[in-house]
Amino acid sequence: MKWTDPARWRGRIAVTAPPTTRTPRSWIAAAAAVWTVLALYVAQAHLPDNVVKLPGQASVTDTSRAVLPQGWAFFTKSPRDPDMGAWTETADGWQDARLGRHAEFGFDRASRAQGVELGVLFYEVREVEPLECEGRTAPECLAAAPVSAEVVNPGPSPTLCGRVGIVHESPVPFAWRDLYDTTHIVENALVLEVTCP
Repeated sequence: MKWTDPARWRGRIAVTAPPTTRTPRSWIAAAAAVWTVLALYVAQAHLPDNVVKLPGQASVTDTSRAVLPQGWAFFTKSPRDPDMGAWTETADGWQDARLGRHAEFGFDRASRAQGVELGVLFYEVREVEPLECEGRTAPECLAAAPVSAEVVNPGPSPTLCGRVGIVHESPVPFAWRDLYDTTHIVENALVLEVTCP
């Protein structure tokens, strides 16, 4: 410590840090530039074809895909993928039968199992031609659809029994968001008579 003012009664103390090794700023900037260029090449290799072409991209793309084959698709599901939902017929009409989120800290897995159950039912009738909905809502389309098949639900704890509708929906493209009142477009529907053991 060194007193900056000889008059000690003011009490100002200047503390200087011990000398340390300093990394030149040019090295830090160079390392950041190398990592940025590397990240750009890897990102460009996994993006669909576009107008941006980087120098030497063709050779880097093959190497990048060999070293990092999964890309971002490994971590995410495309939000544009169509969705399949289950509906059941009640006295009040067709009701959405999807269980939704209710995991109770992961102990209740029924909502996860229902997707598998729906997939098994759809696999049983994969050859049946569904009814095209042509702008109708899911309940309207299901009300117009005939019963296409009778199937047995083989699940150990079935959640889909009786008259069940399978509806395929696709998300509304972002550019058309102002043209629709909903977030999904109902494409087609299938009605099944499901027997549970």
